Amino acid sequence: MHIRVRNRLREICDSPLKRWHEETQQIGALVADHAADDQAVRSEFLDFSLRLCLEQPLKTPFIAAVALIVNVRQPDVVRELLARTAAAVETAVAAGEWRDVKLALKLLACMAGCLEGSGLFPVLEELFNRAVDLQTASSEDVSGNWH
Repeated sequence: MHIRVRNRLREICDSPLKRWHEETQQIGALVADHAADDQAVRSEFLDFSLRLCLEQPLKTPFIAAVALIVNVRQPDVVRELLARTAAAVETAVAAGEWRDVKLALKLLACMAGCLEGSGLFPVLEELFNRAVDLQTASSEDVSGNWH
């Protein structure tokens, strides 16, 4: 069953003949039906979803849609996906892997409906403030050299 989950996730929205909303509902139902009882299905969904979003970013909204569907029946699975994604962001920030940071944040943003409180906005605000500070410091360095 876990191989089926992986294949369905990998092939999500590859065919223009399949309707994306039906495909995401089917995959979400498949994961929700089996994730509680089958650890292999749960692990495959959690591991492969994040990896797929980093390797094929155009599929991120569709992976997030599957997660939102799973969240209705198996919220603990989605909580674990959110925790893994947040940990991936922290690891990527520490390593300076900014592409992975951006892509993991994109997944979190697409799953914002699953987040409590202010969700992702405090993180994005902090990143924006730091970017402004760095830009300001960089501008001061450049302007100081011209005098």
